[in-house]
Amino acid sequence: MSTLSDYELPLTPDQEHYLKKELLNIQLHREFNKISPTYHDITGLRRFGPPFWPFDPKKPPANKDDAIKASADLVDYYDAQFPMLRHFFTEFVMTFPFIEHYTRAHGDGLWVDKFQKFFEIWKSKQISNSNDRGELSKRKLVLQKFISFMLMLYNSSLVTLGDDIYFNKDATRNSYRKLGKVMPLELDLKEVLRQEDHFINGLAVNVCGVSQGREETKIKKITGFWSRSTTPKMSTFYQFIIQIKSNKSHDETFYVRRRYSDFVKFDHQLGRQFPGQDLPVLPSKLKISTEIEVAGVDDNDFQLSDNDSEIIPDQSLEEILGLEKKAAESVKMEGPEISTGQSSTTESFREVSVTKLPREKLRVALRGYISQLLRVSAVRNSPLFVEFVSAEKFSLPTEEELMDIEQRQKLDDLIVIQQVKFQQETVRFIGELQLTMNSLKDKVLNGSENTSIEDLDTGSGLIAVFREIGTADTIDKLSPYLRAFIDVAKIEVASTIYEILIANDNSMANLHIFKRLHMFFPYRFVATILRFTNPMQIAKKLIDLFTLQSPLTLGFGSGMSLLQMMFTGILNDDLKKLEKEIDLITEKVSSYDKKGKPLKLGTNSYALIIEKINEYLSAKDEIVIDIKETCREHNLDLPLGILMNNNGLETKINQNVLIAVVESYKSWVVFVRLNESHTDYDDNTDSAVFDKLSKSADLYVNIKAYFKSCLRKRDKDGMRELWEEPELVRLVKELISIFFEPLIKIFTKAQLYLYIPIVREFNSELIKLIDNYHNDYNSLMGKGNNVVMQFMSLLTKYQDHLYRFIHHLYISDLANPDGQVFQGLIEWFNKFVLLLNFVKKQKPELKMDLTKKVNDLLRSQKNLPEGDPRKIDKDKLIDQIIKIISDVQLKRKAYDKVLEEQSNGDGQLNEKDIFAADRKKVVTQNWQKINQNFNSIFEGEGGEAMKMTGLVGSDLDELNMEFLEDAEREKEDSIAVQLPSEQFLKVIGAKTKSEEANKSYIKSEEFEDVYDNSEILKLSDMFSEMVEKVIREIPKF
Repeated sequence: MSTLSDYELPLTPDQEHYLKKELLNIQLHREFNKISPTYHDITGLRRFGPPFWPFDPKKPPANKDDAIKASADLVDYYDAQFPMLRHFFTEFVMTFPFIEHYTRAHGDGLWVDKFQKFFEIWKSKQISNSNDRGELSKRKLVLQKFISFMLMLYNSSLVTLGDDIYFNKDATRNSYRKLGKVMPLELDLKEVLRQEDHFINGLAVNVCGVSQGREETKIKKITGFWSRSTTPKMSTFYQFIIQIKSNKSHDETFYVRRRYSDFVKFDHQLGRQFPGQDLPVLPSKLKISTEIEVAGVDDNDFQLSDNDSEIIPDQSLEEILGLEKKAAESVKMEGPEISTGQSSTTESFREVSVTKLPREKLRVALRGYISQLLRVSAVRNSPLFVEFVSAEKFSLPTEEELMDIEQRQKLDDLIVIQQVKFQQETVRFIGELQLTMNSLKDKVLNGSENTSIEDLDTGSGLIAVFREIGTADTIDKLSPYLRAFIDVAKIEVASTIYEILIANDNSMANLHIFKRLHMFFPYRFVATILRFTNPMQIAKKLIDLFTLQSPLTLGFGSGMSLLQMMFTGILNDDLKKLEKEIDLITEKVSSYDKKGKPLKLGTNSYALIIEKINEYLSAKDEIVIDIKETCREHNLDLPLGILMNNNGLETKINQNVLIAVVESYKSWVVFVRLNESHTDYDDNTDSAVFDKLSKSADLYVNIKAYFKSCLRKRDKDGMRELWEEPELVRLVKELISIFFEPLIKIFTKAQLYLYIPIVREFNSELIKLIDNYHNDYNSLMGKGNNVVMQFMSLLTKYQDHLYRFIHHLYISDLANPDGQVFQGLIEWFNKFVLLLNFVKKQKPELKMDLTKKVNDLLRSQKNLPEGDPRKIDKDKLIDQIIKIISDVQLKRKAYDKVLEEQSNGDGQLNEKDIFAADRKKVVTQNWQKINQNFNSIFEGEGGEAMKMTGLVGSDLDELNMEFLEDAEREKEDSIAVQLPSEQFLKVIGAKTKSEEANKSYIKSEEFEDVYDNSEILKLSDMFSEMVEKVIREIPKF
């Protein structure tokens, strides 16, 4: 006999929280799927409600006005169908300042005439998606991130009674994120300068020195009209010493010598072997020698200055200055070319030694060139690269070469020491910012949890922070937290400039580009133009010109705008190239057999592969979806699934051909993995295996290339048709108007021309400062040569000009009677803060009692018979919740491990750090620690900004963990790899699929989320009503 407890489920706070989050996720995907329930449904916005029309916008019915009015009367119904999407759309999309200003002036025609019409045209085209391509499309990635963002937003806003307990308990984890636990002040500077191997794709390659040689050359002279004579002459040439080490044999290090002409030849060969590959540019031949002047290396030159003491604690700076002195001493009197002279002063005479290091700038630039090539796996694994770094290798340089290598290493150390100084200064400013965050939190939340929503909207939130920009006309009058934030921004800008234009291996090339831009930029001409014209107005007129559609009169004219003709022309050129590419691949596949001999076209020929792929591309949706589901179920690559013989396609392929395709597919899988794992050639055996796999995978590579080329051709055909549609041009024109019109009004009063000369002066001083460091390495060491202070002083000198421009722009915006753009943006961002805090602080009675609702539903079902699909299995429900929590904990454990490794400096280098490739690893790891500490102010459970905005730190963490599971799934083998080819074909041949499974996949086609948590799904209708009720109570901010 059932008892009452059989229909009760005592959820813990953790279980209630994750049940709520999963139900929110289901609700979001359900709402998106209502907009696009089938593969090519175009009517989704008609079901979304106002401001969209409930009928075809291109063919409105006769009673259009009545239908629009009836739709407007059904807003409550639409809100119930799409509670989260409609709330986000009406509260954050329609009220975005630029859009709101535009619709206020031009009405709501944007949504129907432009957006809805274009949406339905877009959905009618067969543009490939992530399923088709076998990779994450940009559209899919954006959609996933948007859904994850909405889930995070509403999960932190719509809280349950158990969330307070869950979040308070969760706040104790990740203690390593606390600011100050691991700071760069603790870094052993000797460890920074320790020699390390910087492996990239299995190799550590360093252009470490330069050797000088002599050779006899012959100069041709014309002695007469028909006669020439040659005169022998000895000339000097330089060779770059390259050190190579493999991670497969750490103890083995060898060297090669290469002249610049060898690099030129190598670069040309790479261009021919890898056409279309994005390869780095070979640095220009810089015939520049670096000179170091050491005047006795007096101890007084390496004492603390007042400026130094302000930046770095005495103990750390003493160590830095000691290392600078040691570097200078190591360079003194070791150079191959040294001159000595007398330098007189009023106090004493000191000996001056000059060490000359030829081709130093070119050596560093070539090191950067090689490092960039190593990151291109195809180049790194090519025999051409291997030959370049291994031919004519030797084990030990000469004594003179070793001395040169050591000298140049010390110069590299001087560059690194300045990076440490930047890090120390960054730490100090972050510490000051941390101390001011409490006052900023009070400012945003107005110092009280009981403040009314009206007061929050007008006197607090982010509005109160940015209002200071309008009231304070100088930086000195800003609040301490804003001044601290400006200091952090300055040191970040200064360190970035130092990295790009001084410390980076490509710094000379970057500086050359910067100088040319500065030299040829017409500052005065631009300032004069800006004084009498509005740049935004000019840009708007140009855009109007490009989007103006030419009339089609008497058979003349195209009826297309310049913009349309430009894009359709580009697409036509791309289509011609694709057609040639498809023809070439077709010829390769059609003439292929497993023995490598050509076959005549026939019933069992490989040409049927091409025919079957073509049939798939024009097949009905039901067949396409069935094939995709088979591939998803068995983890197959889509082109392989298309070629199977039981998938609804009429074309059948011979069994022997299929076996050859599967074998080639297996080789392709192994080949790709070896390439991605950066396997290198340490011996001829590895090279032979790699080449054999490459040849074996050739058939499937061509099949996949043909399929992708056909998809690209179909996509470009669809895009060309879209560009020929007038609706797209109208939408582009309207979107540009939305963003340009407000800016035109603001920049009319901005007086931008006043700041152009200031930008010129700043760039001139910056170039002068950087040139000083490039031309004189002595400026990097010694007393009074504080690089950090000089960069900071330059930025401080011009910071008031930048702030004055921002302040004036903000004031001009406030005075705009047609709408305040920047103030509107601040208020719009503030809406997110208000939403996140509304239930927590203003209406705690709206907290959802999810446990009670679940138990009420369980009790209401006690009379349902067993087997009723509506009845919830309590044990299965709790198991599914526990499984969700377990999965999250596993991902969180992996994510926390990554964060902790980064905090300790042991993690992998951040791919977003574009300078990591040229830095010492320990310096990059130190920057990771600094960034982790800086981010802790804004992220995580201890982050003040998290408390300030109401955003829950664990939700942000789980947003960052979204793709960890996908990365693991990609490592799983398909059954095509696991089974012998013939057995695999039998398994696929016996495949059957239920109609229900097909329907499930069709519904999820657009968003690719099929829910296996059947018991949780049974709670979704009840939860949807709860969400709708809470959202209805949230006011319009």
